[in-house]
Formats: sequence, structure tokens, C-alpha cells
Amino acid sequence: MPRYWYTAGAGDPERKIVDADDLPEALLKLRSSGIAVTSAGLEESPGGRIRILPRRAQATVYPQLAALLDDGTPLPTALRQLALETRDRQIQRSLHALADAADRGATLSDAMSAQPSAYDLSTVHSVAASEEAGDLPEGLRRLNDHQEEMARLAEQVAFPLIYPVVITFIVFDLLLFLVTFIVPKFLALYRELGMTEDKFPIPTIMLMRLCAIAPWAIFIVGVPAVCLIIAYRLYTRTSRGQFDVKRWGLLIPLLGQLSLYTSLGRVASVLGLLLRQGVDTGKALRIAGEASGSATIGLALRRAASVVNEGGSLADGLRASGILPEAFVFSLGAAEIGGQVPATLTHLVEVYQRRARWLTRVWITATGPIIVVCLGAMVSFIGIGLFAPLIGIIGELSQ
Repeated sequence: MPRYWYTAGAGDPERKIVDADDLPEALLKLRSSGIAVTSAGLEESPGGRIRILPRRAQATVYPQLAALLDDGTPLPTALRQLALETRDRQIQRSLHALADAADRGATLSDAMSAQPSAYDLSTVHSVAASEEAGDLPEGLRRLNDHQEEMARLAEQVAFPLIYPVVITFIVFDLLLFLVTFIVPKFLALYRELGMTEDKFPIPTIMLMRLCAIAPWAIFIVGVPAVCLIIAYRLYTRTSRGQFDVKRWGLLIPLLGQLSLYTSLGRVASVLGLLLRQGVDTGKALRIAGEASGSATIGLALRRAASVVNEGGSLADGLRASGILPEAFVFSLGAAEIGGQVPATLTHLVEVYQRRARWLTRVWITATGPIIVVCLGAMVSFIGIGLFAPLIGIIGELSQ
């Protein structure tokens, strides 16, 4: 039988459960029992239903939850109050699931770990460390700062990288439309006016040849491109393929450096958060590697974690991989000697964010003019090829 949740009374946000065949029957059953229902809905199992929650959305929850906990509100009640305030249905389901788990005696970190698609490992371990330290509200505030920092890093890099690709795709579609539909109509018009191919100027003849081979060129280029995309997707499904693609990506001029700086910024942010919360260094390195978004950086940090777990220093572990930049390793090695690793990681986040922003500006500065020049050259070629025969026609008419 389906289960329906309900809340009764504006001052009591606790969610209760009733069994019924449908929602109207559930409401009728509750009213017959003298319960004034304020809200109700189908009880949904969180497994497989809660998608990834955006960092910005998560970040709005943590400081409010910390404030409620500071005021002495029990964790399940605080979670349900936040669920009633938010408009996002995914967050509502997630918070209700967390509150139900807390009612059963689970900690917040245990409840979060039951929703792996919503909360990543760095979030779960950060909350667990805060619970062990007995200061969950402060840990939630730090987590909020971290989530906002990660969201800013993603936003400042994502759009500038996508923008040239989108513009190139639009320009390609426009040129394809011109060559496939517009140019043949003009050429047909010229032939109707009595022009033969030997009278066409060279730019027009070249344009005619291009129109003739365009469908074949699309087929010749398109089919191998589709095959390469399929092969790429199949290869990247393997762990070896993911590692190779990420490693090759780091070798691409400009974009490789941008990917490296973005990954190191994530690593420094996650690692700093976990170390401040008291998470073991080896475990923190592994989690930061998974959060880096790069299989290459992740492998380097797993090797570093192995060295640290065997008693080695942080600098020795990071240097053992031979992948991480020496400046990154040296900074953390010096910070480890001085006992300033978390503060140095905060500084490194700012450093790599600045470098990522600078490379993003370089990318836009370099690609923008190239796209404009290529577009201008192609449009000029098509325009000259289309309208050059008009000069001969006008000359004949004037005679």
C-alpha cells in the first residue's frame, strides 16, 4: 500500500506517515481522526530519485541549518523546517530523507552517505569530522564557504570555454545552409539569364566546386567523426581510458594548463576543508583526488596518500607521483614544516583561481579574433563568388 507523508499544525514541521490507497483517502482518514493537515504528499524513497544537488543550492542550506542547530533545534526538526521553506523539490526530498534517517538515530554524515548522488565524499567526510569534533554548526559554515568557492571556480571557467565552441557550431551551420541552399539558387538564376560555366569568374567556379563536393565532404568527415566519438566514449568508460584522456588533455596548449589549474584549485579547496575539520591526511588526499575532476591528479594524490600512510611527509608523497607541479609541492612542503598547511591551501586556492581566470581571458582573447577572421574570410569568399557574375551581367545589359 502506498505511504503518504503529512504535517499537522504550522508550529510542528515534523513529518508523519499514513498508509492509504491514494492521497484523497489519506486526507479523509486524517480528517476523520481530527488531524488538521497543513501539507501532504506521496512518500518517495530517496534511492535513485534524488539527483545531484547543485553546489549553490546546497550552500544555501548549510548556514541556515547551522543557525538552527546553534539555537538548540533538534537535527530532525531543523531539517524538516528547512524542507518546508525551500521551493526546490529535490532539496525537499533530500532533507526529508535526512530527517527520517536522523529520527532513526543516524548521524547527519551517515544520512548523507546514503544519498551518494546528492552529497559527494568531501561533504560527507567534512560533516563526519565536524560531528566527531563536536562542532557541527561551525563545520557546516566552513562547508558552505567551500561550496560557494567551488561554484565560483566552476562558473568562471565553464562559460568562457563553451562560448567559442558554441559560436563555431553556429557559424558552421550558417555556412552549411548558405552552401547547400542559397548558393545553388543563385547559380540556377545565372544560368537562366544565359550565363554558361565558361563565363563565370574564378571565385564563382570555386564556389560551384565547393557546393558540388559539400554533401560528400559532410559524409566523408561526418562518418569518421561519429566513429571517433563512439570510440572515444567506449574508451573513456574504462579506467585506463579516463586516465589517458585526462593525461593527454593536460598536454594541450593553454587548455591543458587551464584544466590543471582548475583541478589544483579544487584539490587545494577540498584538502584544506578536510584538514581543518581534522580528517586524516591520507584519507583527505584520497578524497581530494576524487574531487579534482582529473584522473591524472587523482592518481597522483592516491600515490601521495600511500606514502603518507606509510609514514612519509606530505611533500614526499606529493613529489613521488612525478605529476604535480613542483611549485605546488614545494609550497605545501614548506607549509608542513611550519605547521601552516590549511592556511597555505587557502592561499593556493586563490592563486590557482587567479591563474585560471587569466588563462580564460587569454583563451577568449585568442579565439575571438580567430573566429571573426575565419568567419569574415568565408563570408567574403561566398559573397564574391555569388555576386561576381552580376558584374558581367550588368556590363552586358549596359551595352
